[in-house]
Amino acid sequence: MIDFTVVVGVDEQHLDEWRLTWPTWVRHRPEILRQPLLAVCDGARPESYWRQALRFVDHSHLTVVTWHQSDVSQREKMLTGLTLAPAIHVRTPWFLKLDTDVVALTSGDWLPAEWFTADEHGREPVFVASPWGYTKPADALQRLDDWGDHVPEFQGRPRLAVPFTPGATRVRHKRISSWCFFGRTAWLREVTASCAGCLPIPSHDTFLWYCAARRGDYYRRVRMTNAGWVTKSCRGRLLQACQSALSREPNAAANTDSIPTVPIPHTRTMKHAAKLIEVVRQTCPTDRRFTGAEIGVSEGQTSAALLHAFPHLHLTMIDPWTTYPPEHPYHASMDRCAGRTKEEVTEAQQKATQVTRFAAERRTILVKDSLDAAPKIADASLDFGFIDANHTYPAVRSDVRVWWPKVKPGGLLAGHDYGARRDVSGFWGVKRAVDEWARELGLTVSVSTRAHIWSVRKLLVPTRDVRRVYYLLTGAGHGPRLVVSLWTLRKHFDGPVVVYTTLPESHLIGAQCARDSRLQVEHRTLPHPRVRRNASYLAKVMLTRTAPDSGGLFLDADTLVVGDINPLFAALAEAPFVATRFADWSSSRGIVRRRLGRWRELADRHANPVLFTQWLDEAIRPHPAINTGVFAWRREAEVLQPWEEWTQFGHRQFICDEVALQILLPRFPHQLLDQRFNCSPVHGPEETDVRVWHFHGDKHLRRNQGRELWLPVFRECLRENPAGLADWATLIEPALATAGV
Repeated sequence: MIDFTVVVGVDEQHLDEWRLTWPTWVRHRPEILRQPLLAVCDGARPESYWRQALRFVDHSHLTVVTWHQSDVSQREKMLTGLTLAPAIHVRTPWFLKLDTDVVALTSGDWLPAEWFTADEHGREPVFVASPWGYTKPADALQRLDDWGDHVPEFQGRPRLAVPFTPGATRVRHKRISSWCFFGRTAWLREVTASCAGCLPIPSHDTFLWYCAARRGDYYRRVRMTNAGWVTKSCRGRLLQACQSALSREPNAAANTDSIPTVPIPHTRTMKHAAKLIEVVRQTCPTDRRFTGAEIGVSEGQTSAALLHAFPHLHLTMIDPWTTYPPEHPYHASMDRCAGRTKEEVTEAQQKATQVTRFAAERRTILVKDSLDAAPKIADASLDFGFIDANHTYPAVRSDVRVWWPKVKPGGLLAGHDYGARRDVSGFWGVKRAVDEWARELGLTVSVSTRAHIWSVRKLLVPTRDVRRVYYLLTGAGHGPRLVVSLWTLRKHFDGPVVVYTTLPESHLIGAQCARDSRLQVEHRTLPHPRVRRNASYLAKVMLTRTAPDSGGLFLDADTLVVGDINPLFAALAEAPFVATRFADWSSSRGIVRRRLGRWRELADRHANPVLFTQWLDEAIRPHPAINTGVFAWRREAEVLQPWEEWTQFGHRQFICDEVALQILLPRFPHQLLDQRFNCSPVHGPEETDVRVWHFHGDKHLRRNQGRELWLPVFRECLRENPAGLADWATLIEPALATAGV
């Protein structure tokens, strides 16, 4: 057998495809596990992200490289990476480039020795690939001819001059397709040496075929389908092909004339299964073992799709597979399952067993109805539950109530046929039952109208664990504003409040606040950062990493709380980090863009200048501008450590914490709340339903909009005198003495 490296290109769009097809490669191409594997990943995400995302690829010789290229489309970037990266990183004589939608359908001899032997003239093939019959756009080969005229490698070689009709979408000729492509590594290095980091045309197979044809190199065209490979660009057909592949024994003979050997899911089933898979992937830890239950299995098509999509899933399949007497209320729903005969029920159960046999070790079949099966499942044990059983109102009403406790915090309860035609017409009661239950518990129902899938996510952490507010006071200058903010906070929040201080003068104010029982404050100290500039910004970020609590909400001292802030905690229960938007500003315009641009001068000092510049370029593209005066975090938020590192790295820059977070945030899990929770009186005075005003320095006195909001509360505090404010406020901030108070 030849010595080769498997090469796969993957970005966010194609990651899901590879999750589906990888198990078929392992099942029918075990040789792949003994060869090196090179994953060429989208450089928009760091290598650490891809190593986590690709944990389902259980391969001992996996190499992950990220491909960075700007000012080109996503497609062109990935195709360029798939062409140039193997020339740099592959160390074996051959490489096998596989698309993520390629399925290993059967086992057998898939590496015939004659593919790689010389022809009758003694010429060894430079690549082996499937035949193809056209190139598009029609002028692509002409553009390659023009490019080749200036490449030394092609000097003395005639243009291909393939005729085409101007304005045509394609030109027909014999060439190859590279969805399954064996290439000779040394040859690849030769033909890519003149590319200067980019392809002359955004097509992997067109470029490589052109180079071989113009150089006069020998290549071999073989039908990869005859070797048990198939490619399926349609998601539904890809699921079908994977299901068929995984139902076959590993050494079954190759025969691609008839792909399905198990029942193919109905189109309607495939539609809702694909949506369910998408919802589960967004919610559940699919890169490691996780658990789910389908309540109402019928013929098992959805169960099979789930088990195909998630190699780490253990699924409990629940269905009574029984007949119902004519007087049973289920018949009123007009559901086809209600009227099945005993023979039809038996056939459905056999089908469900058959189509999931490929994952027999990852399934548990319970022949029980929903209410009888529920006690068999421990509370808080499921990552997701999917209800697709009896659709009558009483049945759905009972199902959601007995299965919700079975879902873990952070897990998902979902169901089918919400708002479907029979549901709307009154035969079913899915929407009515789900909506009533959600209102009772204060839950939010997400709905896919096309697939009729409803879903509700259980809070990831109990709100009480992160229902805590933090303040930071470095010097004494913001002391009066801190007390005013605390005074307003206590009108809208009754949970724990912690004030951190870093210097002796701020320690005194923190102690004063802690002594006032009306403020109910816990005072803690934090070491003052040993930097000359922007110490307060760095201390803010350090606080998130050193606080011993589970997390909470941070408020700058120059804020006023004027409304309900519970949505900030609710968002924090759904995401590990919550940021707030600043006005309607964008990172690609105005002040924010200029602040980001000033960080370019730091690139040469960074350990990875190329990556630093790429992340900075990405941040300058249009993203909502954020402000770090109001944010919330949980201790496990992935962004915290890089945020501290980048803030430390750029600590000489103005508001270094905010700019660092603006750069990092698009790359980490988070939620972004609108400016109602961090509203500037200057840039957002027209905003309604404001919950938190943020005065950004001295705008509480310098601007009329700020004065009108802040001074009345300050006067109230002087009268009530929390933390002894009236005794020291004007000593610390003399401007207050002349502010009309």
